[in-house]
Amino acid sequence: MSSKENQPTYVSLSVTTAIACALAFYLGRISAMGFVSASPPQPTVALEPVKAVGSRPRALQVHLHPSQTQTHIESPEEKAARLEGLARHYQEDSQRRHWDETSAKQTEEYRTLFSTYGLSNDVLTNTLRRLRRLHELASSLNNASIALQEERIEYDTYMRDSMSTNIYNQYIGYEAGKPAKREVLAIRAHMQQSGLSLTDGDMAGLAHAIASSKSTTLETWHGPYDPLPHPNVGKQAVTDSVKDRRASLQQRVSELFDNMPAELDPTIRSEVSRYFDAKLSKLDRIVNNLGRADASKFPTRDQG
Repeated sequence: MSSKENQPTYVSLSVTTAIACALAFYLGRISAMGFVSASPPQPTVALEPVKAVGSRPRALQVHLHPSQTQTHIESPEEKAARLEGLARHYQEDSQRRHWDETSAKQTEEYRTLFSTYGLSNDVLTNTLRRLRRLHELASSLNNASIALQEERIEYDTYMRDSMSTNIYNQYIGYEAGKPAKREVLAIRAHMQQSGLSLTDGDMAGLAHAIASSKSTTLETWHGPYDPLPHPNVGKQAVTDSVKDRRASLQQRVSELFDNMPAELDPTIRSEVSRYFDAKLSKLDRIVNNLGRADASKFPTRDQG
């Protein structure tokens, strides 16, 4: 046989050997990069021996260890742990987005406010950082009662040191008026559903009356001067808390109408009354639902 006739056999053998070496190198690289665990036996690359120069080389074979062909079956405990981890991740991500959204709103609010006070950007930056910290602590019920209160004291100390007495008093008045302003905005939205509106003068008069009577229903915990978080655990504790809120709101609403500006339009007074009646009715429904003994007492739709 001529050398030309033997040449294809040598080429095939060389190519096959090159493939085997390349595959072995590739698998080694994967293992080094952490994609293949080092603990199980590694795949074995084997080439059937060539019996003679003129014989045809066999196909390249890759032999895998049996442990690498088995599929891991997730146990109920592992599944529960995985789902719990996912739920915790999504909850933390949602909470972080909420903090970011609140921080963005506060940035615009306090930038405008502090510009009227003539405060520096350093004071604004430090204030926003402290406000973010307060919000995070208020959302963490594990240490809210101690760490949050300590952070609020430090915040107030910083504001006193960063402002003149006159500016500090103006700022405290601004923070103190926030709950009443939130309530007035909610009343305005309620009236807009009926095609009614409030003038700036009406809103100012309502805000003053609401602040004087403390007849607010929209409570927040994350502000520097807000109430401390007071979550209730257990059916009876929640029921008692809602009943107390209902009785307190009823009394404060009565005081509100006593302090309401006499020049306020009767239509506005009527709408404000409807607004707070709806709030009281909602608290009544909550108490009634909590008082149901079992699910069978919940209202059902008639069939037929």
